[in-house]
Amino acid sequence: MAAAALIIGCVITADALTGDEVVLIGLMTSATLLCGLAASPAATRAVGIVAVSVAALSFVWNDNFGTWTYWVPLTVVSLSAGFGWLMAVYRQRLAGADRELQAIVGAVEVAIMVRDGTGALIYSNQAAADLLRLPDPEAVMAATSLELMDRFEVYTEDGTPIALDDLPGTRVLRGHARRAGVGTTRRNARFAFHSGNGVVVGIRWPAE
Repeated sequence: MAAAALIIGCVITADALTGDEVVLIGLMTSATLLCGLAASPAATRAVGIVAVSVAALSFVWNDNFGTWTYWVPLTVVSLSAGFGWLMAVYRQRLAGADRELQAIVGAVEVAIMVRDGTGALIYSNQAAADLLRLPDPEAVMAATSLELMDRFEVYTEDGTPIALDDLPGTRVLRGHARRAGVGTTRRNARFAFHSGNGVVVGIRWPAE
């Protein structure tokens, strides 16, 4: 918010000093777009109103009302103000949805770990940390796949040990058939891996 106000103030000063020789009002778009990326919708709307108002009154010191040097910057600033506000609104909605999803997933007793298409662990809930006997999800995400695998002895249904490279999630990342896998660990837990949209999800839950 302070940076946006500074930008608007600098643009007004520079534009007033140069007069109609150079039209700088359009540079205020950086203030509205900056707010759209970092500020709340209310703050972005306030900055947008100020920017549009300044652009609308710029003819007072530029003496260019009715010319393209007045209407084009005014139009550009108005559009950027609206676009910046929409950015802030949708960014807030996405942040809220992400918090709700993390709260829901973090509260369930099912252990959930999410990996991206490169195999990097991008999410773990507390249930997964408890299953792995680690203090919190951050500790799970800090561990390597081998370190996590060493905490279990994983077997197929006929008792054959399963290596890390043979886990369904690893096979999916290598481009093998996308289907769920089921196994048993020495701690009597089952696991399944599903993939979709480039994300592999490992779900562990107590056996019935």
